Amino acid sequence: NTTSILTSGVPGSTSIRRGTAFILPAKRSQDGGTETNLKGVLNGLCGSGCTKPYDYLTIDDSTPEKTVTHSSLRPLGDTGDSAIGMDIAGAYLRGPAITQYINSLGDNASWKERLTENLKEFKTDVKINGNLTVTGTCTGCGGGLGSTVNGDLTVTGKVVANSFESSGPGPWSVEGAYGAMTVAGSNKSKLGFTNNGKLAVSENAGAVTEIAKKVPQEFTYTFFDANNLLTTAVQVPSIYVNRAAAFHIVEVYCEIDAGTASINLQKNDGTTRTNILISNLACSTSGAATTAFVSGTDAIAVAQKVDHITASASGALHRINVVVKYTVD
Repeated sequence: NTTSILTSGVPGSTSIRRGTAFILPAKRSQDGGTETNLKGVLNGLCGSGCTKPYDYLTIDDSTPEKTVTHSSLRPLGDTGDSAIGMDIAGAYLRGPAITQYINSLGDNASWKERLTENLKEFKTDVKINGNLTVTGTCTGCGGGLGSTVNGDLTVTGKVVANSFESSGPGPWSVEGAYGAMTVAGSNKSKLGFTNNGKLAVSENAGAVTEIAKKVPQEFTYTFFDANNLLTTAVQVPSIYVNRAAAFHIVEVYCEIDAGTASINLQKNDGTTRTNILISNLACSTSGAATTAFVSGTDAIAVAQKVDHITASASGALHRINVVVKYTVD
């Protein structure tokens, strides 16, 4: 059965008056703590065979004339209604817009959260404890005073930002799939993983180029005379001229075919020559190496030179191979 309580005039007419409040006491004021967590005084019962969805409480009826002329006063709802109801997942709140005020009267301006058909807007900080998944772009992320996400941030689409800074402990890393990189757009540069997972860069819309790794490199030189023995101590200026980039020598290696020999290197800055090795390196047929350098001499700047010194040589010596291993600064 349907009971209508209509005491303030016919809805939709100009004679609607302010209604009298309907007050339902929540519970006894002196319950001694025995009546906590009771079900509400307004209870929407729906039996085991009840179908959903349905509106339980219509807060604002967008078509009041249709309602009051309906035989049960409960016609089908309209999309313009504001209502509280139930669907198969649980309670819902629907309306043309859903607005929440905190410590404020409704004034169409002081709200903290508003949901409309096209926008969910907050006028307060948002804190997320857990994962945040964004499908699409994130406009303005990181702007203003910034936001903090505790947990993983999963984004399906691009993350567009003016800058990125890692402030957490431990090493910083980026992991992603790789493939054929394209050049950066005009007046832009790009960093990424190209074919075979190589780290590469496109600088100022230039060609995609693999980034040089800071790993040891080397240069080699050889003294060889098939007809005569190498038995003369000799100094060879400018055996290597650095025209590329500053580097540090990390190892000097010497190999001979027979006999005995000892060598050293000198750093030549154009004014002075300084021994690089703390002591002469005794070469051998199986190869010998040293990493003991005079402090500061292992650093070779651009335009500086490396000289060779054969400190001693004797026996059936026809060949001396020298390998200088270095890392680019």
